[in-house]
Amino acid sequence: MSSGDGLFIDTTPSDNLFGIYVLNVYGTVLVKRLSVRAGGTLLITSDTPIYPPEEVPLNSVRWGRLMRITQLPLSDA
Repeated sequence: MSSGDGLFIDTTPSDNLFGIYVLNVYGTVLVKRLSVRAGGTLLITSDTPIYPPEEVPLNSVRWGRLMRITQLPLSDA
């Protein structure tokens, strides 16, 4: 995934919260892996090792499942 790529996101409600998601955590938009933890929390992890995993309350996150990444054509502007 590169800066400027288009993301196709499925926001259909689902109980399956394992996989790669676009999420909004405390006003910050991220693309990360999610997994449900005991006690009503989510574990947010990155494929980039410099970012440590973070555990947050389930109700502090809005998400949509990442379905596809598309390179958008460059504009002439």
